[in-house]
Amino acid sequence: MASKLPHLIVTSFERNDFTGTSGGGGKANRPKRDRQKHSIFLKQQLEQAWDAAKNDEVVYHTQRNGVYLEFRGEPGYQLVSKSLENLSGKDPAKWTRLLNIRKEFVQTEDLACPEETVFATIFVPNSKKEALFTKIEQYSEENSKSGEPRHTKLLESISNIRKALEVESFWQDTKNLIPADDPEWCEVWLSSDQK
Repeated sequence: MASKLPHLIVTSFERNDFTGTSGGGGKANRPKRDRQKHSIFLKQQLEQAWDAAKNDEVVYHTQRNGVYLEFRGEPGYQLVSKSLENLSGKDPAKWTRLLNIRKEFVQTEDLACPEETVFATIFVPNSKKEALFTKIEQYSEENSKSGEPRHTKLLESISNIRKALEVESFWQDTKNLIPADDPEWCEVWLSSDQK
């Protein structure tokens, strides 16, 4: 079959032998934290976020069997969001699910200009609440085989934990597209394990 598009004809080539990479994967880009202070801070943040989410359940009469939490990374650093999800076990109702990862430019008092910041929204079943607190406790008190605090990559990458906001924590597009007071049509994608 003839085509009106021109063909690419290679008239000469150069041979380069394969060479491996010169170094390893490098070290994780995360801020250095005071282990004890950071674990106390994260515990307080998690308790406040959990309590706020549970309070909303009472006010709005919902029966979710868990809470939605938002984790914020340190501006300019990566958030180790993959470690927030736990899909182990046969019962999906007991899975901690990573629902959303988004990047925003955030202005802080410390920074002259806005820095890219990573946010992750997760759903934590009530039965997995203690697992989060246990990770923080292990970070505070235990070392891994390498000598680092346990769960250090995840927990040192977190700068804040809060209850997920109603729309903002789940919104994938730019914030200025969130409908204001006037009704607007939006496309919403939902995920469920219920059959």
